Amino acid sequence: MTKLSDFLGAISFLTVFGGARRLTKGSALAFPLVGLALGAVLGVGWWVLEQAFAPLVAATLIVGADAVFTGGLHLDGLADAADGLLSTASMERERRLEVMRDPRVGALGVVAVVVILLMRVVALSSVHLGVSQSAAVMAGIWCASRASMAMALRVMKYARTQGLAAALAEGKVSGGYLSGIWLVSAIAVIPLALLWVGLGNPLEAVVMVGAYLAAGALTLSLSEIRLGGYTGDVLGACGLVMETVALVVMSAAW
Repeated sequence: MTKLSDFLGAISFLTVFGGARRLTKGSALAFPLVGLALGAVLGVGWWVLEQAFAPLVAATLIVGADAVFTGGLHLDGLADAADGLLSTASMERERRLEVMRDPRVGALGVVAVVVILLMRVVALSSVHLGVSQSAAVMAGIWCASRASMAMALRVMKYARTQGLAAALAEGKVSGGYLSGIWLVSAIAVIPLALLWVGLGNPLEAVVMVGAYLAAGALTLSLSEIRLGGYTGDVLGACGLVMETVALVVMSAAW
């Protein structure tokens, strides 16, 4: 069962809120809850901003707010992961990890961040929902992206000996079937229910869930192939890619 300390540790790790707190063994189980809360707040904010500004301005502001609330952690991870994972196939594993550790951002990292941000802004600006629908949709998507990070921590090997995610890697979530059921539910069932409510279109909700699960699986599979596991950067990249794919699917003409 997720404890308050687990939840507070997850908040501190995934957002700029919560102060300086240590991650606990169960913090990963609280990741979906943090995503759920953050997504709901962003969804309401998105609707409020659309009442005052043009859709493109409102979308840009909410994408910026998401980056601020998460401290740019996932965007930084996306840039580093793109530099390491998308480089030429002949690059050795250790060199990839070295590139990802380098604080300088390469061309692939810049392109990845620009493309993802543009896609998020354009997708959001093309969709108009009510306040409850906006909150439900964003809560579902953000919940799923954080749940994917938690699942990766359970089923994949940490590719480094130390790093930002090392504390979680050293204390993988325990709890057997209960924790597994919770994570699977957070990845698929909970977001599906929220998306269904928010979109009012069962087909769109199902397609969106399938698309972001596929996007997450592909990202983590590439990391497994090229790094032999995951890093904190990969987790951040996976979450952003999943969210962006979901937003793009949502913006399609149904």
